Amino acid sequence: MTVISSALFGLIGFVWKISHKVSTQEKEIQGLKSTINADKVQTKHDLDYLMNKLDAHNDKMYSIVRNRKD
Repeated sequence: MTVISSALFGLIGFVWKISHKVSTQEKEIQGLKSTINADKVQTKHDLDYLMNKLDAHNDKMYSIVRNRKD
């Protein structure tokens, strides 16, 4: 009887430990996904900022060249 109950408690403990590891890993994956999404948003923002600066610079250079031609 004690062997069967020990095996049953051992099985319950094993299942609990595995499910705890899985839920911990799921939480970690969710954290990584949110970090990746935040990085993507920040990168897009940075690229938009740089492209706006580049466009402004190109416009300025174009007007300088156009003024020199006249």
